Amino acid sequence: MSAWAASLAKGDEVRVVKPSTREDGVQAWFWDAGEEGQVRRVYSNGDVEVRTFNRAGYRARFSPDEVEAVRPLGNPPPGSLDPHDARLAWVWEDAARLADRNGWCKEFDALCDALGVPGRVRKFSITMHDAGGVRVTARVEARSRRLAEEKLRSAAGGSTKLAVES
Repeated sequence: MSAWAASLAKGDEVRVVKPSTREDGVQAWFWDAGEEGQVRRVYSNGDVEVRTFNRAGYRARFSPDEVEAVRPLGNPPPGSLDPHDARLAWVWEDAARLADRNGWCKEFDALCDALGVPGRVRKFSITMHDAGGVRVTARVEARSRRLAEEKLRSAAGGSTKLAVES
């Protein structure tokens, strides 16, 4: 078992290294090389049970040599620009315009939320509370939840005493 495979845990994302066939007792399923899934279970011998992303509910068991860990979506590679960096703003603005023009708003918003990147300008309800327990809920227009929270903190005078409720 390779050193990285020992660190695989439930919830990690992996990619199948080479094409393979798995049987579930009733039917044989083909896994393409490069197909991605999520680790649902890690066995004591290092094998992992993987659930596919593109075939609802389908799971199969793989040895550590048959899968490789992949960077989870929404986690920028080390050394890359933060998605909220002002130098990337034009990309998100143009993508939002394309979504508006083509009726892809719902899908685009879901994609941006899943990746944690700025999307179309929309309203977010942000609930915060201070050290005394006073709750404040505000509707804030922004391109992402993160930017809405920053905007609310800034409007509150940059108070670090405000905590965002999840």
